[in-house]
Amino acid sequence: MVIVLTRRQVNLLGFLFFVWALLFCFLPKKPVVVEAPRTGVFAICRLISKHYWLAMVAGAAAYWRKNPGAVTLMAVTLVVNQITLEALKILVREPRPDFTNKDSFPSGHSAAAAAFAFSWIRARLPLGTLWLAFSVLVGLSRILVGAHWIHDVVGGWALGYLITEATYRMVPFAKKAQRGSGDPETRLWGIFRRWT
Repeated sequence: MVIVLTRRQVNLLGFLFFVWALLFCFLPKKPVVVEAPRTGVFAICRLISKHYWLAMVAGAAAYWRKNPGAVTLMAVTLVVNQITLEALKILVREPRPDFTNKDSFPSGHSAAAAAFAFSWIRARLPLGTLWLAFSVLVGLSRILVGAHWIHDVVGGWALGYLITEATYRMVPFAKKAQRGSGDPETRLWGIFRRWT
């Protein structure tokens, strides 16, 4: 049996996951210190956790010449994502697992990687599933290195998805590009140049 969900149903699920994760922020917690070895899986997780953005920049740069409009829209999505993320961190003030800072919810790494992956999928670019898997890997690495609680990462993924959907619906040149005719990539870049 195959279950097919509409975009509205998926958006509702994303919102419900975000609310679920947000509610977990307010539960009492005990400090957790992860003493992970510096080799093996944990070394790879630390590497991914620190340098995930390099893969995103390389992916966007590699695709810039083929579809600059889609890459520009991804950049807009990531900026909106970062602004929303910082506001939420200030409002929620959840402590990290080791109780060092009060900026744990939502996970910025997970939100950025998810926004990038969902932007890639929303623009119908190749390798979208690969970027989605990369987003999952980034989130899991944040949990394994002890930087975030599980609900921080789930909230980050949900936020990345919701911000991507909101950006693609609200940014004026994205709407025009979806309504116009012709090649969507060329249309989007042409509309962006006229819009700026």
